[in-house]
Amino acid sequence: MYSYSLLFIDGTMASKFEYAFIIIVIAVMAAAVLSVKPEPTTFVTEKTLDKASDTLFSYDIIKYPAEVEVTTPEPGKNPTIGFNVDTSVLNFGTLFANGTSKRQINMTSKDDRASHVKMYAFGPVKDMIKFNETEFLLAGNKSIDIILSTGNAAPGTYKGEIDVMIQRSNNELMRRFLGF
Repeated sequence: MYSYSLLFIDGTMASKFEYAFIIIVIAVMAAAVLSVKPEPTTFVTEKTLDKASDTLFSYDIIKYPAEVEVTTPEPGKNPTIGFNVDTSVLNFGTLFANGTSKRQINMTSKDDRASHVKMYAFGPVKDMIKFNETEFLLAGNKSIDIILSTGNAAPGTYKGEIDVMIQRSNNELMRRFLGF
């Protein structure tokens, strides 16, 4: 017969109750993690913050409008490429086809607790967007690069939304087990 024990990060051993609770929590978390974030039908026009919570976690979802204008150079004219430094909108400016633009989001944790962060892109810009990290633990300061590549997109304005979902556990047992 085999015997198992579970140690927390701080070295303490879990009781049978805590062990059973952890197994149930893992099952619930697996269901939550495997669920797909539904794509919004309309996109924000300015930076917004949505808050939500359930029994296990609290969520802050920061939503940024995202936009790029793809243009073609006119023969005989000097090309004009634009960029936007507004921090409340992720505007990637005016680019030619096969152009690339990079924006950055700087994040700082509220206190000494870590948070689980996921990055999402939605809308017509979705397939143009790449993040240097899409999921990570935030403890302290972190910068995330958001790179938009137009590929061979036709001229036009492409809009969408970039969401930053910050997840924190609501109880001490979950914090001890997950580390956030």
